[in-house]
Amino acid sequence: KGKGKGNSKGNSKGNSKGNSKGNSKHLQVPVQLIEITTIGFDNARISKQQQQSLLTGQVLMTLEEGVEIRYAYDALNRLTKETIAPNSSAGYEVSREYEYTLCSAPGQHAEQVLTDARKVRTRSVMDGLGRAILEERDHIDSNDLKAMRMIHTAQYNAWNNVQYEMDYDWFDNQQRFTTQSTYTYDDWNRQSVITSDHGVQTHQYHDPIGSKEHNGPVQKTWVQSGDAEPLISGRSQTWLNMFGKPDKIKSQDAAGKDLGSQTFLYDGIGRCTEQTDASDHKTQFSYDAWSRMVSTRLPDSSEAHREYEPFSTTELPTSLNVIHPDGITKTAAGKQTFDGLGRLTLAQAGQRVEHYEYEDGHRQIKTRKTAKGDDISYTYNLALTDQIVSSTAPDDAARFEYDNVSARLISATNKQGKRTYAYDAHNQLTKETWEDLQGRTWQTLHRTSLQGRAMYRTDVEQKDVKNPVKGVVKGRSKGGVKNSVKGVETIYRYDTFGRLESAVQGNVEVTTRYDTLGQPCEMTTHDTVAGTSLVNRIEYDDQGQEVLRTQNAGNHPVRTLTQQWQPDGLMQSRHLQEAGNPLLLEEFKYDARGRLSGVTYSGSNRPVHASGKAIINQTFIFDELDNMTLTTTRFDDVSNEAGFSTETAIFRYGKEGDPDSRDRCQLLGITYRPPRDTPHPTFNYDANGNQSADEHGNLLYYDSESRLVRTDKPTGEPINTYAYDSHDHLATTRNGSDSEILRFYQGQQLSSTVQDDRRTQFLHIDEQPIGQQTIGEPAETLLLLTDANQSVIGEFQQDTLRTAVYSAYGERHSDDALLSVAGFNGEVCEKDTGWYLLGNGYRAYNPGMMRFHSPDSLSPFGAGGVNPYTYCLGNPIAWRDPTGHDASSQSGRLRRPDENAIPAEMRGDLGLWTWVSLAAGVVFTLLSFYATVTTFGIATPVTGPIAFLGLSMTSYAGASITTAVLATGTFISAASTAASTYGAVTGNTKAMQAGQYLAYIGAAVEISGGILRHTLKRAVHAAVHVGDDVTKPVLTGRLFRFLNRSKSTSEDGAAPTNPANSGAGNLAENTLIPRAVGKSKPVPPRPNPRPRTGPYARRDQQLVTNEASPSSPSWLARRTAFTKQLGELGQNVYLVTYMIRR
Repeated sequence: KGKGKGNSKGNSKGNSKGNSKGNSKHLQVPVQLIEITTIGFDNARISKQQQQSLLTGQVLMTLEEGVEIRYAYDALNRLTKETIAPNSSAGYEVSREYEYTLCSAPGQHAEQVLTDARKVRTRSVMDGLGRAILEERDHIDSNDLKAMRMIHTAQYNAWNNVQYEMDYDWFDNQQRFTTQSTYTYDDWNRQSVITSDHGVQTHQYHDPIGSKEHNGPVQKTWVQSGDAEPLISGRSQTWLNMFGKPDKIKSQDAAGKDLGSQTFLYDGIGRCTEQTDASDHKTQFSYDAWSRMVSTRLPDSSEAHREYEPFSTTELPTSLNVIHPDGITKTAAGKQTFDGLGRLTLAQAGQRVEHYEYEDGHRQIKTRKTAKGDDISYTYNLALTDQIVSSTAPDDAARFEYDNVSARLISATNKQGKRTYAYDAHNQLTKETWEDLQGRTWQTLHRTSLQGRAMYRTDVEQKDVKNPVKGVVKGRSKGGVKNSVKGVETIYRYDTFGRLESAVQGNVEVTTRYDTLGQPCEMTTHDTVAGTSLVNRIEYDDQGQEVLRTQNAGNHPVRTLTQQWQPDGLMQSRHLQEAGNPLLLEEFKYDARGRLSGVTYSGSNRPVHASGKAIINQTFIFDELDNMTLTTTRFDDVSNEAGFSTETAIFRYGKEGDPDSRDRCQLLGITYRPPRDTPHPTFNYDANGNQSADEHGNLLYYDSESRLVRTDKPTGEPINTYAYDSHDHLATTRNGSDSEILRFYQGQQLSSTVQDDRRTQFLHIDEQPIGQQTIGEPAETLLLLTDANQSVIGEFQQDTLRTAVYSAYGERHSDDALLSVAGFNGEVCEKDTGWYLLGNGYRAYNPGMMRFHSPDSLSPFGAGGVNPYTYCLGNPIAWRDPTGHDASSQSGRLRRPDENAIPAEMRGDLGLWTWVSLAAGVVFTLLSFYATVTTFGIATPVTGPIAFLGLSMTSYAGASITTAVLATGTFISAASTAASTYGAVTGNTKAMQAGQYLAYIGAAVEISGGILRHTLKRAVHAAVHVGDDVTKPVLTGRLFRFLNRSKSTSEDGAAPTNPANSGAGNLAENTLIPRAVGKSKPVPPRPNPRPRTGPYARRDQQLVTNEASPSSPSWLARRTAFTKQLGELGQNVYLVTYMIRR
């Protein structure tokens, strides 16, 4: 074995490369062994080996961080087998195999067969030009597991473009759904129309010549129904420059009349230097010589400035400073240091400093020392997965076990209990079980179609129960009569187009209707026992924004909620009426950075001030860090001669030299004028930055991982206690001296609770609360009325209607207290405190204080933004925060992926991967316009225009992209920039929500809903004609099969073209988008993320590193290695390696 030596001086890195020759033991061919050692300036080093055949040049083996992957080929140098962890004594060896069949007679077809680690076979049939025209898979029919069932077909036109394609979904051994897409091309052979099987047409018209208004390419996009007089939505026009980037994006109504526009300026190499939104607010950007963003000047003249490690040209930010509007005062938001391998070793936010240590030669974090001084250690089993297998903190320890074949999480244990998970052959979750401290076992059963549609879900079923819950049916199991508690079943039904049509859960049934554009237009909820129903009808404007919601609850007067929108996509007003009588009119104003600056209330049902009097209006003033510095509230006061009184609240924060706190984002006190009856509240924080008391003096206690574990009254009397599972999810709560309440979740939503013999079930459709019921108590069933932001504004019980209103930041008032657990933005409202423990208990949001009690672990360099305590970037009307980490859009509807997207550079010679990469950016581009301002310059402008940095600001698209998303480097901004020419066409609203995580292409691959898959699929279809004759048939075939998968389907059937970049670490995977329902608990911020939710698929051991882009959200940082720049195609073109491997 040969080794080479590398040298490094000062702030540079060295790479050494050694070569030796020999024979491969497993293939018996002469090989060349290459060992590459990277040595940092601090002598930190990491090595990897690669074995190549001297006869063919093919990669035969790779070895990195102890993970070995071997490759085998046939006589035609086609990959036939990939094996990870070969000869593992622990049983971690798994393989993926490829078979190829050529045809020799008319009527025959060539085919490729992939056999994954679970022995599921996927057969792809090719036509004479090597294009995939049919795909089949086995293990679908339980009566005959070897029988192949068709899952996808495609048909091409004479110009080698996909003309039709169909996807087939299977469930219970039957083909249940068939979805078809039809593609039309213009005279330039560009994809111009995509027609879904329910007749909705997505148009993308490209004029390379231009118009009288613009001397350059013009792109027009809109969506229309298939009617004789079609409805049109989302019309926009984009003017492109010579870089293929937008100079102007105009939104238009259905008739083509301009509603608003955004403009962009660029420097000589195509980097966006200025963007102006529809309200004429300007944001400016500057870059260093490596095209990394160094400053962002926001519309209020504040500026975010970043510095980077001098030894690297990648995104390794060492400091983030906020320069105040005076241009002189500067606040340090955060600092970071990295070792010579680019691993984060120190992270500072305010006064809080955390340290990270690593094993020699590895990128996974070994120890995290919190700001309080507690050590939290992690262990790994890299031969199986790069996720942790144990986490040990001073007051808790968690263990995780993984399947030896799929590397999916199968159990997670800590002192509160144990969760276990089971999967089917397609790696879809079938069962999850929770065993608590009392030895009680609760299980949730899942039944899912092949394409990932939820069909049945059974919640909190118990087996072998010593003391069964009362009021439910006891069942009989094998082996005799045993006590058991039947679970609550939720049944989902779909229409012929695969759209959700109805859901039934116990006493609650909901049905959904769609308009001719495929938008939900009516939702009817039934209480099947009481015989009552609640009808919600929704209407939209030409931009797809909700403008009217009509609610009819039994015989009660009809309630209507009307919304008006500004040209920049922010809400202008919201008007609630009952039988035509005004109840509440809310009118909103915003500052230059899009933060809510004022709200005026009128009507008979207004929010109530702390004094118990109805509010007339409120104003909010923020500083450059998104700290709320002053609020003014005017409310009714008959004792005052003017008929109203005004209260001013002045907020005091830490500052340099302050003995209490030097953290500029920590609130130290509130002064009310005139003074209230109670003393002015003051606040303290522990070393980890957690607030020690609320505004009422209630005491807050946290564990070593900053999880809230107890709240007490000032007298010491307990209010609530909390306990968490190994995923850091809130597992149990206790109100005062009451008995314990178990909590169970479905994604980010609470699905059920259990307290003694009382079980409460919650039904959601996507993120909208639908109903609440207590098992065995049909009279307690609630049908929920919600607004467009999912806030519960009323509940219908039997024939009783109770209603509520909220202040701008979520304080709820109701004449008759609501029984619903869900409240503001549809989140769970904690009893006795009114707080919201967002992110399944991640941290507490206090609507009274209008901020979080604890800092975000993803701030200030990550998705949390510069201010770790602010809620929704200062705009709770436009944003919501279900995870507790970052704000996401709630602009009244979820935007389609083709909206306002930045078109790709118009080059006829771009290759297939170029189009794929550009398409990936679409999903992110449209969700970025607010990001730059809202995250205060942490995010780079996408492609030039759509990207924001830092804190908060206004924008046109109304999309959400959190701080570091765009800041992860020019590669993402570039891909996003050019991304919409052929990208996005579908309207999967659920996935659009997820699209906010724009930081990396790999992230979207793991997001439920499949938007990116469809986006890329359309891109590949459109790019067929630009690929070269050699690679096009194979690559397009592979990608069609890749991208036609839903999250639950298996990998493509074609062999990777480059095994060194193939999915060796994913050999057990047969899902392109893993159904991640539970992962190990979060690993420390930035260096080594620990996803928070359930089982997950094996990660790639080859390309996933912990090295790049700590400026991005912690759980996104590792994904930056998924994209590789293609220099020969220009800096804005990237190769999506991760997609190809899978």
